[in-house]
Amino acid sequence: MEQFPPNWPTYFERVLEIGAGNGEHFKYIRHDFQTYFETDKRIELLLAGTKNRNSDERLIQEQLNANELSSLKSNSIDRLVATCVLVHLENPAQVLAEIRRSLKNGGVASLYVPCEPGMILRFLRFWTTARKGRRLGVDHLYFHYNEHRFHVLYIQEAIKGVFGLDDVKMTRHPFRIFSWNFNLWQVYQIKVKKGEI
Repeated sequence: MEQFPPNWPTYFERVLEIGAGNGEHFKYIRHDFQTYFETDKRIELLLAGTKNRNSDERLIQEQLNANELSSLKSNSIDRLVATCVLVHLENPAQVLAEIRRSLKNGGVASLYVPCEPGMILRFLRFWTTARKGRRLGVDHLYFHYNEHRFHVLYIQEAIKGVFGLDDVKMTRHPFRIFSWNFNLWQVYQIKVKKGEI
C-alpha cells in the first residue's frame, strides 16, 4: 500500500508510471486520478498484464523507453511512478532530470530503489534466486548485476542533485532506522517546487 506524507495531494489528474512491466503496481494505488498511463519499452508485458486484471477505463498502456523521456512535455504530469527502474537505466541522473522537467509544480515523483548491493539483500538473494540459479547451472549474479547497473548510493546522490530544491521524503524498508545496507529498498516521495526559491 502506498503512503504519502501528511498534507500531500490525494488526487492526481495525470499519473505516469514508467517501467510498469505487467502492471503489478497499479493495485497498490491509493489515490484518485483522471488518467493513469502505464508505460514500458516492452509493450507486450503491459498488454499481457491487462488481460490478467480488472480493466479500468482510466488506465492507458503505451510503449515508452524510460531512457528516452525527452518526448514528454514539460510540466505535463501530476505524478510519476518508477518502481525498480532507475537501477536499470543507462543514465539515471539524466532520466531524473527529465522526470523533474515533466512534472508540474507541486507534482509528485514516487521512486522505489532497491538497496543494491546491501548486505541483507545479498544475503537473501544468495539463499533464494542465486541458489535456484546454481541448481539450474545459471550464473544468476552475473545476469542480476548486468541488469542492476547502479548502486543505491549513486541513485541517492543523483536524486539529491536533481531534486535538491524540492520536498524529498525517503523511507527504508523493512527497517526504517537502519542504513541502506541493512534494508531491502528505499522509497522516495518527492514533491516538486518549481519557481520557489
